[in-house]
Amino acid sequence: MIFTSNARRPFHYGYYPLERLARDKQIGATERQAKQVSPPAALSHADSTYGQAVDKYHEIFKAFCRGEPAPARAPVPDDPELRTVDIKGAGYFLDASQIGICALSESCWYQSASAE
Repeated sequence: MIFTSNARRPFHYGYYPLERLARDKQIGATERQAKQVSPPAALSHADSTYGQAVDKYHEIFKAFCRGEPAPARAPVPDDPELRTVDIKGAGYFLDASQIGICALSESCWYQSASAE
């Protein structure tokens, strides 16, 4: 795998030929059968410098979660395949080493959390 050429691979496939790895089709079924879990209890970060920094930035960015959504729809393709290519291409352009996109089952969300 080290000496394979990337010349003909699409850019949105990324740096590593992950498409060559074997896939386990049972993983999706296993995930769909898993039970949802409750959200964890809120943690106090005040005991460490790192925790204090996390709390500080959480407060800064929490302000962006308030208010009404933008009235105009973002200019993204309606086709999920094209949307995937756009998202992955942007991620690799921003120097991400690997990006994965998939559908999430209900078990991926906390109990009483909205998936929308």
